[in-house]
Amino acid sequence: MNIPLDAIAAFNTVGGIKPAYIRMEDEAHRLHTYKIANIEFTKDENYSGVQSLLFVCNVDMGDCMKCIKIRYLIDTHKWLLVS
Repeated sequence: MNIPLDAIAAFNTVGGIKPAYIRMEDEAHRLHTYKIANIEFTKDENYSGVQSLLFVCNVDMGDCMKCIKIRYLIDTHKWLLVS
């Protein structure tokens, strides 16, 4: 299941992408912003025929660190939480 999310990312001079923050909505429709502590690795993928980048990141969720996967769809510029 892929969940759409907001992201703030930095782009370098050769087009590399580094996500810095994500924002997600919880079940009560409240928005929560989380800082990405570090990126474990990045992988180029062809996800269902769509070029994408998969990021495996550690996110600081206040009282704990959580490892998540987020996908950036290159053609549509959308961010998804991969579960």
